Amino acid sequence: MLSLDDPLPVPCSMGDGGLPSQLADRLRLPLPGRAAQWPLAAEMSFGRHFGPAAHGNRAAAVMALLVERDGQWTIPLVERPSFLSHHAGQIALPGGLLEPGETPDQAALRELEEELGVPARCVRLLGPLSALYVFSSNHQIAPWVGVLTAPCEFVPNPSEVGELLLPPVQEFRRP
Repeated sequence: MLSLDDPLPVPCSMGDGGLPSQLADRLRLPLPGRAAQWPLAAEMSFGRHFGPAAHGNRAAAVMALLVERDGQWTIPLVERPSFLSHHAGQIALPGGLLEPGETPDQAALRELEEELGVPARCVRLLGPLSALYVFSSNHQIAPWVGVLTAPCEFVPNPSEVGELLLPPVQEFRRP
């Protein structure tokens, strides 16, 4: 079983024991939620991200997509363009607001296609991460993890993406 304290391997295949399989297995277990989020909270947030969501909060979803590239796993991040009135220059996972009648996983897949041109048919959903309330923007965010299952060319949408970043998964494990 994968422990939250164990370093994540970076395999070159999706076979048994590979990172996507390990994550899918781990995501079927109870999620750590606030216990994992608290150490990463902004120092001056005073716990506001963990209280009840403010009235009128907006539901959003993001996608942490595993992509094998040059023999290692990466997760695409986007830098928002400088001309945006909200979130300009921010580094983010592809994602956005849910549309009426849409589920969080559907929104995460739709936003991934809108922002990076990755069709949903090329993604296998592994499972959700713990939801997170972002006090400063009043968004209730549902993060999803998926893996790219077919060759795909990223086509960033210039109205939503200033730059595409592809950091290796191992960079997220560095202290």
